[in-house]
Amino acid sequence: MEENCTVSVFENQSSRPEAVLCWILTRLNGRKVMAEQMKKERARRLFLIAFVLFTFANGFGGSIISNYFKGVYQVDSVQWGLLEIPRELPGVVGVFVITALSGCGNLTLAMISFCLYAVGMFVLGLLSPGYLLMQLFVFTYSLGDHIVMPVRDAIAMDLADEGKTGTFLGKYRGYATMGSMAASLLVFIGFRYGAFWFRADRVLPQSPVFCFQ
Repeated sequence: MEENCTVSVFENQSSRPEAVLCWILTRLNGRKVMAEQMKKERARRLFLIAFVLFTFANGFGGSIISNYFKGVYQVDSVQWGLLEIPRELPGVVGVFVITALSGCGNLTLAMISFCLYAVGMFVLGLLSPGYLLMQLFVFTYSLGDHIVMPVRDAIAMDLADEGKTGTFLGKYRGYATMGSMAASLLVFIGFRYGAFWFRADRVLPQSPVFCFQ
């Protein structure tokens, strides 16, 4: 269409107003489309960075959570089984949370899930509360983890170009796998060479915490 408008403007010596207006609108529309594409590409990059970092954090925490319960709280097999309740119950509760907050949009749900996960992991990793309070924060981080599961794919599909949804999802999954593998490698190296360990906290002698140098 732009070629037709350009030809109409420059070949017609009379330069009819309709042809000039057509050419101007075409140029403005092209710039608008380009700006939208650049904005969408930037959103895709931010999405990949955010969720790769989340996958890294999730892989890091998930790799040592069993060791954490054993080293910090000395749980036995029965207690470990009971701890699965606050860990897996958010899978059911998350359905109602997503339904109740569906009007907020996927990005808002993602931010809420990030905050819940970060608060839960921060308290467990650095403060190590009492056993009962610990279960509350296990529920908190697990709720954030379960909320983000369906949301991340929905955001990825919204950001994908038309006809390239599968390609972008595959790209996102690949980067997420890399983040998870990097977290597992960090856990192995950290504990293997003594950079990470469990120790008793000086403020709460009965409550060890996870530390790093």
